Amino acid sequence: MDELEKLQQKKLEMENQLKRYQEEEKILKKKAADMTRNIRTHRLCSRGGMVEKFIREPELLTQDDVMDILTFAFNTDAVRQKVNQVIQNRKNAVKKAETVTVPSTEKKPEEGNSVKKD
Repeated sequence: MDELEKLQQKKLEMENQLKRYQEEEKILKKKAADMTRNIRTHRLCSRGGMVEKFIREPELLTQDDVMDILTFAFNTDAVRQKVNQVIQNRKNAVKKAETVTVPSTEKKPEEGNSVKKD
């Protein structure tokens, strides 16, 4: 096998490996999209359940009825202020969690072991 054939063989192997990696990437992207969708679906169902706890006979009401009730409920200054306050508190908590410092792994010179320069 001459040098050109070896290079062509290596190129073919690399192209096949690239195809495998691209397929793996496609599979991982689909899994990530599925997970994101599942998380969102769970959140929507959970919060919908919370809303239904406060609405009497929710099976009787239409989507428009529920929207009217929620619009009315959230259309007061007190509720808007509370929502804004809760959102700001959550943002502050997230920001604080992101800025937690990790202890340094650098070793400090121990006392008595430092080198003195004259």
